[in-house]
Amino acid sequence: MDPEKIIIRNMTRSELDQTMQRAAQEGWNPGLGDAEVYWAQDPGGFWVAEQDGQVLASISAVIYDDAYAFMGFFITRPELRKQGLGLKLGLAAMARLGNRVIGQDGVVAMQDFYRRHGFELAFRGLRWQAQGGGAASGHSVDPRSLPIEELLAYDRQCFPAPRPVFLQKWLSAPGAHARAVIAGGRLRGYGVVRPSHQGHRLGPLFAEGRAEAETLLQDLLAAAGESPVFWDAPQNNPHAVAMAQSMGLTHVFETGRMYKNGLPPWRAENVYGLTCLELG
Repeated sequence: MDPEKIIIRNMTRSELDQTMQRAAQEGWNPGLGDAEVYWAQDPGGFWVAEQDGQVLASISAVIYDDAYAFMGFFITRPELRKQGLGLKLGLAAMARLGNRVIGQDGVVAMQDFYRRHGFELAFRGLRWQAQGGGAASGHSVDPRSLPIEELLAYDRQCFPAPRPVFLQKWLSAPGAHARAVIAGGRLRGYGVVRPSHQGHRLGPLFAEGRAEAETLLQDLLAAAGESPVFWDAPQNNPHAVAMAQSMGLTHVFETGRMYKNGLPPWRAENVYGLTCLELG
């Protein structure tokens, strides 16, 4: 690597597909259709460091609105790590985010590095593995049958920023299954399961309480068929962790949700499963 020849630039759409493959190799297990949704949210939010036509490192710095952004895909080729390349790329990508609150999910080994650059740990994210299949409860509906305004309003309570483009594409991504719980004429939770490089990934899983979360989980597991299903539960919702433990599950992966420039507003007690590691 010649530092004088490094070019920092925006990622192309095809390079995002390649980055998804590298994320899978790192054990993050992204969804098979995630790239198209991510790109739709913010095409200018994906960056690479390149030398002589070869991508050496990647990162994303995706903007949701004037107050919130999220970083992910921080991947450097193994032989080039600890040489300052990732930091150079990260600072260049982060410059577009300004004073927004910035979130990211950092693997345990990188959390001290992120702390040195202004990120603070808010909570652990524990990935649980369940077995798909079983019977559906019959007590949930397809959220796409609901007024989109109602769904977006509920999602905004559980996520730090409005995300209409992201959410509509997430619900209709190839292979995705979405379910919602309605009670008393009011939306009380929804969730999505989608095919991933290994089995299925579940996220988000937002619910008013554990009963609604369990109904959604049962129906999403049924929709996934006979496949392993993974979801990332935030440790700062003890009901989410208790639900997984009550099923006899153990967590298989861990990240830390970290923020820079303060904490965003959201109803953590309603979040039983994070949407994704790459965009929050």
